[in-house]
Amino acid sequence: MKTDAPFFAGSMDIDFTMKQEVELFDAARRLNDETSRRAFLEQACGENRALRERVEKLLAVEAEAEKFFQGTDHFIPAED
Repeated sequence: MKTDAPFFAGSMDIDFTMKQEVELFDAARRLNDETSRRAFLEQACGENRALRERVEKLLAVEAEAEKFFQGTDHFIPAED
């Protein structure tokens, strides 16, 4: 274990991973069909199964949010 590294050294890895997740999520959500999304994520994530699972969870949450907001029953008018 290397002891001379700054205490925040791991944060760079986290920032890179989060940025990568956001970029992959954004690219994948723009694809219109599930087959294209799967092929894209398979190629983009490669062997990084954890990354792929996180991006897939983001896509699932977005899909649920879209379903929720599509119904007019959930519309709350803005107050003036």
